[in-house]
Amino acid sequence: MKWKQKATWILRTNLIALVFDTLILFLLSLFLEVEMSTLVESGFFPSILLLNSGALFLAGGLIAMAASLFPSKIREYVFHSREKWSQEGQRKGERRANLYILAGITLFLESLALATLIL
Repeated sequence: MKWKQKATWILRTNLIALVFDTLILFLLSLFLEVEMSTLVESGFFPSILLLNSGALFLAGGLIAMAASLFPSKIREYVFHSREKWSQEGQRKGERRANLYILAGITLFLESLALATLIL
């Protein structure tokens, strides 16, 4: 994957998270019968972004860990998998995990920026 494709993937993931968070904020405002601006001013939107960044960090960590030696040996012995661990497979998993971690960093920075703008 080239750097332009990686940047596009990160920005697309960021946009999807922002749309999803806005939808959650809209539904929350409907259920609580409060305006969306009130929820944004009270800090719900940066909190939701922070939760999403944590989820992306967790996903990236799990992807990186799944390609490592220990989980592959567990799959081999417990589930009788024929897939063997390889160093190239681990590198590939780490590269995929880096994308999730970078997307999590962007969401984290956005949540910090929004929190400081609101205060």
